[in-house]
Amino acid sequence: MRGNPLLQVLKLAGNSFTGFILGIVIRAVGETGIQLVFLYLLHDVFVAMVEMSTSLLLQSLQQALGYFVLSLTVFMVGFLLLQRRVADITAVIRQRIFFKLHSLPIGYFKAHHSGETLSRMTNDVNATVALLGDMPSRMLFEASFCLISAFIIFRVDYRLGLVAVFSGTIGVLANTLASRKLREISRAWQAKQSVLTTTLTDLFAGIAVIKSFSLYPIMEKTLVANSQSVRRLGLERVGTQAYLEGANFVTSMLNFMGLLLVSAILSMQGEISVPEIVMVVQAQNGVERFFTGIGAHITGLQSSWAAAERVVALQNEPDEPRSFTGMDALVSAPVAFRDVEFAYADGEKVIDGISLTANKGEMIALVGPSGGGKSTLLKLIMGFYEPQKGSIIINGATLSAQSLAEARGHLSYVPQDAHLFSGTIADNIRCGRLEAGSEEVVDAAKAANAHDFIMALGSGYETEVGEKGAELSGGQRQRIAIARAVIRRAPILLLDEATASLDSESEALVQEALNRLMQERTVVVVAHRLSTIEKAHKIIVVAAGRVVEEGTHGELLATDGMYRSLHEAHLAGQSLAAD
Repeated sequence: MRGNPLLQVLKLAGNSFTGFILGIVIRAVGETGIQLVFLYLLHDVFVAMVEMSTSLLLQSLQQALGYFVLSLTVFMVGFLLLQRRVADITAVIRQRIFFKLHSLPIGYFKAHHSGETLSRMTNDVNATVALLGDMPSRMLFEASFCLISAFIIFRVDYRLGLVAVFSGTIGVLANTLASRKLREISRAWQAKQSVLTTTLTDLFAGIAVIKSFSLYPIMEKTLVANSQSVRRLGLERVGTQAYLEGANFVTSMLNFMGLLLVSAILSMQGEISVPEIVMVVQAQNGVERFFTGIGAHITGLQSSWAAAERVVALQNEPDEPRSFTGMDALVSAPVAFRDVEFAYADGEKVIDGISLTANKGEMIALVGPSGGGKSTLLKLIMGFYEPQKGSIIINGATLSAQSLAEARGHLSYVPQDAHLFSGTIADNIRCGRLEAGSEEVVDAAKAANAHDFIMALGSGYETEVGEKGAELSGGQRQRIAIARAVIRRAPILLLDEATASLDSESEALVQEALNRLMQERTVVVVAHRLSTIEKAHKIIVVAAGRVVEEGTHGELLATDGMYRSLHEAHLAGQSLAAD
């Protein structure tokens, strides 16, 4: 996407773009017609006054009324069409951004704060589209009316036209000099707005931590600093706009006084009549309106331009690939790694030549010290990142032989901290398989030991869970997440130790549900509590990105290795930190 960012953003709206342009033109034509009606009516009224003709006055009023009704009708049609298309464009652009965000790789969200992304979807889109309902049409109207007014002035007397052109040229120069500075200020202002939104997002998301650690002074200091930056740039933009307004005011006065003076001289010489003077002075308003409006239009245009650049930049971000490349391997296992190497964007190698296999129906557990690479292996299985070397096999096929969507269709995932979406409990369970019916939702909840507590709630399965499931306890959220995995019916289950942060009662219910869920599935679990994986078919100890030990619980305890040390530490009451 190259070229004018405003046009690029508008083109995202597809078919609405044509209606948008049509609405701009029709509204501008109608508004120009209304002004011309009053312009010629004023001339005709003064002619009737000079000639003292009542019939001429009535005829002028009758003609003006007909043209006014016609012009007003055209204006209203254009206005309604334009506003509808602006609403359509705003909705479509937001949808396009949402679709774009969905197509971006996980690495983008790791590198960009959610507040910044939210700012692009709200503040930047608003700044891009807010003026579109009025500014383009008004600019077209003012430009066309200015040209027509200038033509009328030249037609009356070319000397009056030269006065109008001269003063207008001064205004154009003043606005041209200020436009670049306004764009730079607007670009910086949009960036600071994004930072402010990021700070506010952190404040709302971390309110419990802020209160518990009394972090208000620090957050207030950060918020005030960011707010002051936005204020400073806003004042700088207003100051530049004030300069433009002043220059436009001087231009307007020069235009008016010049025309009035020259008209008076020509009238005293008998070269123009009083009605023509009145029409010229009224036409001068059309020229003045154009140049006085330039400052406000440039300010709005530069602000929209800067915001549109950020929207276009987001659209230009590379999409997540449909599938990975260069990963040939022949393995029939549901999950397998073959000599996989991976490093995040910072270049530090996190996975260093790991090979492992999870056969059908097996449960393999990944254990090891914090930061060893266990959770990264889960992310690689889910295709969140592409390894630099090696092969990853999902359901017997490499991630180059199938699309990421196909590979993820074979997976269910239960994280340590289950994320629930705003909506009902039924909606959240149905996220596992959107086409699932009500009976399937209930069956999944029963399998997850969630049905009883759901029915005890006021609205049962239609109970709203609140933001991030705030209305439910940790154990209840986990059981809904398990129900979501049950209803998915995927043959491969990924667990990030779903009981690690629960109390004993909730842990027992969740563990019972997990045991039911793991039946007849291939399971890969990141273990933080070693007691939960003693019956695993295979335990893989991962440290510094490498597999350092592999075997059953009994086999690994029989050796004097890292697993035995971790197990002894666990027995001593020390829990493993989350990877």
